Amino acid sequence: AVSALNGSDYDVQLFEPHVGVETGFDTPLVTSAFGGSATDYVLVNRNNVTPQSYDAGLLRYGGSGDYVADRRESMPGLLVGDPAVNLPLLQDQIIDVQEFFLAPGQVGRNVIEIDNVSTSQTVEVQLFDASLTFGARGSALASTTVDGAGQAFIDYDFTTAGDYGLVVVRKASEGLMPFTYDLRVRATPPDIATAVVAGSHGPIVPQFNSGISLGDPIPAPTLLEGDAGTTVMYFHIANNGPLDANLWDLSILFDGQSVADIEWPFGLPGNTASIASQALGAFTFPGGRHTAGIFLDSAADFDELFEDNNRAAEQWVWNPIQLPLEGVASRATPPDPIGGWSDIPLGMTNELNVDGLRTPAFAPGIDNGYVGGWAAAPNPGSDIDLRVHVASTGAQDGFDQLLESANQAGNATELVLFDLDGPIPAGTAFDIGAERVSGNSGYQAHATESVFLPFSAAGAASQGFGPFTLAGGQLLGLFEIDTNNGASPDLSIQITLENLSGGADLALAVFGRSDASGLITLPEALPGGFADNGGAGDSESVEMTLLAPIYTIVGVFKTNGDETAKTAEYNLRFTDLAVVPVPDAAPLVAGIANYPNPFNPQTKLEFVLEKPGRATVRIYDVQGRLVRTVVDRDLAAGRHTRDWRGTDDSGNTVASGVYLALYEYPGGAARQRMVLLK
Repeated sequence: AVSALNGSDYDVQLFEPHVGVETGFDTPLVTSAFGGSATDYVLVNRNNVTPQSYDAGLLRYGGSGDYVADRRESMPGLLVGDPAVNLPLLQDQIIDVQEFFLAPGQVGRNVIEIDNVSTSQTVEVQLFDASLTFGARGSALASTTVDGAGQAFIDYDFTTAGDYGLVVVRKASEGLMPFTYDLRVRATPPDIATAVVAGSHGPIVPQFNSGISLGDPIPAPTLLEGDAGTTVMYFHIANNGPLDANLWDLSILFDGQSVADIEWPFGLPGNTASIASQALGAFTFPGGRHTAGIFLDSAADFDELFEDNNRAAEQWVWNPIQLPLEGVASRATPPDPIGGWSDIPLGMTNELNVDGLRTPAFAPGIDNGYVGGWAAAPNPGSDIDLRVHVASTGAQDGFDQLLESANQAGNATELVLFDLDGPIPAGTAFDIGAERVSGNSGYQAHATESVFLPFSAAGAASQGFGPFTLAGGQLLGLFEIDTNNGASPDLSIQITLENLSGGADLALAVFGRSDASGLITLPEALPGGFADNGGAGDSESVEMTLLAPIYTIVGVFKTNGDETAKTAEYNLRFTDLAVVPVPDAAPLVAGIANYPNPFNPQTKLEFVLEKPGRATVRIYDVQGRLVRTVVDRDLAAGRHTRDWRGTDDSGNTVASGVYLALYEYPGGAARQRMVLLK
């Protein structure tokens, strides 16, 4: 064998021994001539040729670099069925030669397997016929290259018994460090594989139909019912190996997890291309988008030739159940969002696996406002996000195009509001996908609609409404007020959530209708319009200026999954600060503070204005870049508060670190250093 250390091209030829200074190296018995820096070698089969010496000629075809020459001979003894492990290629060795004897009873399909190759360079293995006398690299019966996992095989149908040769070969230009490999020759085993019957949609197809005859094509379903025991899993199997396969295991997979493990009692005959069709079910799968798959020979009952053709999967949409107004639902853990993706063929679009529910068809009426609401709270120890989608229309459409998402941290309650006063037509329903972020517990969902409160912006200084109740399982109360005071477009107001009983931890949020999509989430609360400062049973209050005569949305919600089961009773009170100023016991000394500090994910900024005038509060990072303008307007004298939830002016969540709040007021400025920890 000869192999160049660079791009030179050297060939090798085998000659009878020369007998004088004028005779020899003339007519080659065999030549190996591969291009470039490939390794060339010639073979002599000592089983068929009388042992003798030969001359080897090295022919320079191109280049002039150094090369490595190598001579190896096989050792008998490799038996069919017995593995040989840790076979070495030594330093500077470029080929290894092995042989094995195939007995008459072993004729037929056999596989040569090379495994655990301990080098990343290119390694090939070639098979040579037992009848060979002289041979070269180009005369191999079959050849293959070791893959990235250090494996390769040759599956060959042997027609005669005898001593067959194997050559393992590498290029000197790719390195000459030693490495080892394992080698085994054995009868080609069964090869259980996923398959597709002609006319079928794929190798595994869920169907809302148990009446399809076994062996018939399985079309794609048009409907799959969620949360109902009506899904039948149809699948197709083939045995591409020569040996029969009997008593093997399979698993039906849902979002990457097994939902049925079965020892299959039916045999699959070998040496046949026939395909078996089977069905299992019916199963109950939850609504939403999910990955349905199959894993054949899941218990590894057979040491198959191919282990990468036993799995198949595809994503489908199970029709979600609709939650009625004021309905609550207790749901199981949402699936692994990417569970089963590795079994989906390349080229198919993968969307997140989600548990799905459908909102009510929100419709404004006389007794209610124009805003629908959806809230979900994970059970303790989990974190889920909400994804809003157009209502799905079939088993292959839905839970894909994302309209909006709600993604508070931890087991915080997630909110999505639907503005039905223009952007969203009345009677529209949406699909809500619950995405599992962490944890393994379930979640609670609640659908509601706003109540219009007879608030008068030009009326009494203080107006109260209630009591209202959030029952166990309910998460969100929504209200609307008309803030047109008839005189000024601005309304300086205090909104107080009076927590009356039940011991629940409630939060208060105030929203406008500035989102053109009509989909509103918690980070879109108006400036200063969010309060979650107290604990269980405490009241909450915000002071803010409503800038225009608009309908304003007020939300009251349980803060997290620990509060879901509690019953809460509360009032809402609205106070016009221009009519009844909020008393301030402390002297009016201009300054700014925040609490808590450090904070995560939000903090309350409190600043004092000594006299009426323009006030600005801006937040900068440590590089001096403006992050968020919290306040920039004329305010009355007194104490004011605003919440900062760790987002910039574009609504993006900022990173952990140190931030500076700069408060500027008539005649002065103040600064406050804040630390956001996540």
